[in-house]
Amino acid sequence: MKHLFDYIRDGVTQSERYLPALHPSYVKIDDRSTGDLLMELMEFSKQIRYYDLNNDEQGHWEEFLQHDLRIELEYISRLDFGAFQTAQQNIRSELEHAGDEEQLQKGLTALFDLLYSIAILLGNQLELARQADTRAAFWNYIDQVMDSVELDVYHLLSYEQQALALFPAGTVLHTVDPAGSFDRSMQRAATDPYTNNFLGYESLNEIYNRLRARFYQVTSAAGRQLTLLEPEHQHHPHIGLLLTFLELYKQLQQRINQLTERHLEYYYKTVLGIPRKAARPDDAHVILVPAPQAPNQTIPENTLFSAELIKGQPPVLFRLLFDVPVSQTRLKALRTVFVSHHKQITARGEDQQDVIETQVYMQKLPIPTAAAYLPDAPPVSSWPMLGEEQAELGDNSRTMEILSMGFILASPVLYLEEGVRTLTIHLYGTTESFQKLSTYIANLSAVMNRKEDVLKWELLAAAFQVYYTAPEGWQYVKEYTARLTSDSIQLTFTIGMSAPPVVVYNQKVHSEQYRTTHPMVKVLLNNNSFHHPYSYLQYLQLDRITIHARVKGCRAVQLRNNVGPLSAANPFQLFGPAPAVGSYLQISNANIFNRYTKQFCLQLEWLDLPMVEGGFNKWYADYHAGMTNDAFQVSMSNMRDGVFMPAKEKRQLFPLFKIGHDKKLAEKTDIEHIDFIRINFNNTPLKSNYYEDGVVRLELTNPPVAFGQRLYTQLFPEVVTHNAGKWAKKRPIPNPPYIPLVKSITVDYELEHTQMLRPELVNEAEQHTSLYHIYPFGYRLCFPQSNESEFTLLPGFEHAANLYIGLDNVKQQEVLSFLFQLEEKYYSDTTGTLQNYYWSYLHNDKWLALEQHHILADSTQNFIRSGIIVLKMPILDAGGHTRLEAGIQWLRLSCTDAPATRPMVKGIFLNAGIVRREQAGTTVSTSLPPLSIKALQKEIRGIQQVYQFFPSFGGRPAETKEEYYVRVSERLRHKNRPILGVDVIQMVLEAYPDLLIAKYIANHEDAGPELQLIVVPKQQVPEPRADLATLYSIRDYIKGLLPPYMEVAVHNPVYERVKVICDVVFNSKDSSYYLVRIQEDIHHFLTPWLYDKGADLNIGSKIYKADLMSFIRKLPYVAYMTAFSIVHFFKEGDLHCVLDTAVQDVDFIMPSTPGAVLIPADHHSINVTDEMRYREPAPMGINSMITGEEMIVGRKPLPEYGYTDDTLDMEGEMIRLSIHSK
Repeated sequence: MKHLFDYIRDGVTQSERYLPALHPSYVKIDDRSTGDLLMELMEFSKQIRYYDLNNDEQGHWEEFLQHDLRIELEYISRLDFGAFQTAQQNIRSELEHAGDEEQLQKGLTALFDLLYSIAILLGNQLELARQADTRAAFWNYIDQVMDSVELDVYHLLSYEQQALALFPAGTVLHTVDPAGSFDRSMQRAATDPYTNNFLGYESLNEIYNRLRARFYQVTSAAGRQLTLLEPEHQHHPHIGLLLTFLELYKQLQQRINQLTERHLEYYYKTVLGIPRKAARPDDAHVILVPAPQAPNQTIPENTLFSAELIKGQPPVLFRLLFDVPVSQTRLKALRTVFVSHHKQITARGEDQQDVIETQVYMQKLPIPTAAAYLPDAPPVSSWPMLGEEQAELGDNSRTMEILSMGFILASPVLYLEEGVRTLTIHLYGTTESFQKLSTYIANLSAVMNRKEDVLKWELLAAAFQVYYTAPEGWQYVKEYTARLTSDSIQLTFTIGMSAPPVVVYNQKVHSEQYRTTHPMVKVLLNNNSFHHPYSYLQYLQLDRITIHARVKGCRAVQLRNNVGPLSAANPFQLFGPAPAVGSYLQISNANIFNRYTKQFCLQLEWLDLPMVEGGFNKWYADYHAGMTNDAFQVSMSNMRDGVFMPAKEKRQLFPLFKIGHDKKLAEKTDIEHIDFIRINFNNTPLKSNYYEDGVVRLELTNPPVAFGQRLYTQLFPEVVTHNAGKWAKKRPIPNPPYIPLVKSITVDYELEHTQMLRPELVNEAEQHTSLYHIYPFGYRLCFPQSNESEFTLLPGFEHAANLYIGLDNVKQQEVLSFLFQLEEKYYSDTTGTLQNYYWSYLHNDKWLALEQHHILADSTQNFIRSGIIVLKMPILDAGGHTRLEAGIQWLRLSCTDAPATRPMVKGIFLNAGIVRREQAGTTVSTSLPPLSIKALQKEIRGIQQVYQFFPSFGGRPAETKEEYYVRVSERLRHKNRPILGVDVIQMVLEAYPDLLIAKYIANHEDAGPELQLIVVPKQQVPEPRADLATLYSIRDYIKGLLPPYMEVAVHNPVYERVKVICDVVFNSKDSSYYLVRIQEDIHHFLTPWLYDKGADLNIGSKIYKADLMSFIRKLPYVAYMTAFSIVHFFKEGDLHCVLDTAVQDVDFIMPSTPGAVLIPADHHSINVTDEMRYREPAPMGINSMITGEEMIVGRKPLPEYGYTDDTLDMEGEMIRLSIHSK
């Protein structure tokens, strides 16, 4: 019964299913061997007297048999010492309880008789063996044993003589007479008695032990020599006839003993009608390569393929299982995009949420070629089919690249040629999306214990990388400021005076193929930010975008006055050499003066001004024409449809000169505060320096005499003539009139445009601002876009895990057969539901779902195993998209979240099919090496090459008799209706012969599946694990046997490492060799199933410390061991735990869960010493750990198995520290 419980507790192995009682030969009608029959004849011959020719009795027939060496060796090897041992124990008991001399004498007599009997039996049988050994092959050995036995008899006789002296005369201490067998011993005892003192029972027991040892030695030697006896050993004729008879009798025995098997076969096959299982043929995936320019065709089902396994033998045939469409479609590109949602910071309280950091990763993958899978090629590396999480991987271990993602704004407002240019971009979001953003930042602030306002500034300050279109390419903006308001994000940056101009997008210079003729600003997310900005900006939906440009000191204008064109690079006369009312200066720049202009200021820097106190008031005082400082005014108008507006009487007037603090004329005049009710620009920017629109005119309106050039020609002669008179009062000569000379002219201006993002606005003839999303492998126009209903700031991803497949030369509604070759993956359980995968295709930059009727076949079972997927392409359009490479058709395979199965791809191939081996009999090879199938049996036109890159799968050999008997006997017991856990185990082991062991674990808790099964495959590796496809297959198989309401989970075992720490003294000085040897021996002890096919793996079994200590101490090269301890590494939930027997004194190490298996650590801490001195075991130190595997940094240790403590501080972070050498 105890063995039965162990059988269930530690799991059931395949070998344990093969109970000996199930085999027909377990009980034989005649199970006697040839040796048994010879011994029966030997005993029987002792009962038959032999009579000579005179009819006189001459002994018995046994003498005919005793003189044959084989028979004698058989007889000696079967001698049983048990009766002698029982008699010796009884005699010892009598001697111990002897109450008087008579009982003592009786006991001694029995003991002497026993010893003489053993010696006589040995002597007689050895003498018979000598006589039978006609070749004298064993005489030396027989003589050596006989000498030692005769010596024992000599000692025994001498002891008897000494013992007789203790009893009255006439006492006899033996009834068995050794005379005849040991005459030499008797003669020696009579003439030269043994002089050692007789110590009673102790002396006789020594002789008994020696005789017993020789007895066992002789019987074992006889058995060994019997096996080594040559088959052609010569026998006497009568013995030869006897042995021949016995060999013939074996044939009758075999027929008789087959009765049970024939009866079993009849009952199983005829009565029950259960036949033996035939072999299951293996399948293989083949790739068909069409010839160039060959038309598309379909290879029909049942087409034969040939595989030449052994040269010179007929090829093995494989039959195609379904039609395979073969086309000229080619795999052009493979891309993956993975959206990572990684928990960056754990919430501090129940009112908070964990901080999840979102990042997007991408990977460009090579297109598989046939050369990569040839035998001489290096192994093909697998890659995550839909991408994988990268947050926990080091920089050198990452399989994907972090994506440079962001947005681009294109607007005519951005055309800023020169000056100090300050751009402010206002991104206004919808109320709902901004509420999400505010909630996210508030939670992050609470978790990080930071002030929210400070955190907002820090987040945005490190969120972006800004670029603009410059003549030489994208120009990086080193500094920017960002501000978060209640409804917008404001991004501001300044382009210095010496920085390159913002120019119109140029495809050759700025790459990509953006459909715009405007300048552009590119804003990328900063991947080096302490918290990735995509985490909180990904859901921000835009309501409108405002771009505001403020420019100071722009000189890029065209000038013209009433005289003609002017150059702004040189000083010029503002109104020509003879200004008059109506003289004008015309300033042109359509990129300054346009419909987006909100304000501007003209700055005139004067040259050669009259630098007199009072300015023009004093300079023109002698003109008496009202030419004061305030009298000089200009009006402003702008050209609209070829006419300067507004009318003269409605134009705004501006003073032309100003007085400085020194009461002199200011060297600069700012014409500002323009009334935009009067000045109205309706032109658009021209994106070039040829300006027909965007003209501002300054026209001199006051004073009426302008700058007095004409008046001066009148006043000057008049004053000179007057002053020429002798008695006239002298009048001052008027100053020459000032000709306004401008040293430089600059424009400060502001442009602004607000673009409402509404679906109904996307079809307007002219859009002022465009929004582009930057994707991993391209871009997409977000606004204006007719198929958009919502406009997000950043590109979004419908699904977190994505594979993009680029196809070239694909035709509409074409059928394509894909092979997805996946790497076998190993996981702990299958409790989760398999996630759904979605197929879609790209059309006009939108992913459209493939309908279910387009997926004709899928043998991958949600991508847990390699398989073929057959798709019917929809009505495709390879153009019209920019988010991925244009000119090819893109398919997308995606999953909503990161798939728990994490499929790894070794290759994706087109024109794939499944073939199955054609088998004639019941036995078949179950595996086909790669590249064995190379051709069709009959050539098909248009097929250039056939490849079979990967081994075959799914084969199973025919059922043996033993397997058949086990299966049927188990079937008779559980009747395919499992009730007990062992029923489930047996049915699983039968259905999956590649499993080594299975263990049933019942769940008595309310949560979790009711039935859990732990399985271990037959793999010669330290941690054997079943692949994911097998686990799911087992789960589905079990669910088909049980009621539908029962939940089932199938697990791989949890492997927990055990580390041995001790000090040892070796017998040899070669400590280096024995250090390696002891490590290997400990591995053999802890995992015998790896090295001995007869040993079974146990799930959940314990390791007793005393057993392991005894094993190490008994190693032949270990002289001494001390300071012994065992360290057990395991996990409790997410916590790494360690149990050290040097700290907790436990008698055994047990797995932390019923589904765990204890295995040795990679390296044990064995310290070699020369001192044979006891030392207490010391707790494991850091020097005994392997970094990255055993060294764990945590808050508190778990002291024992199953430890739970509600006071354990879970707010701290668990850190895994790995130290790697250079």
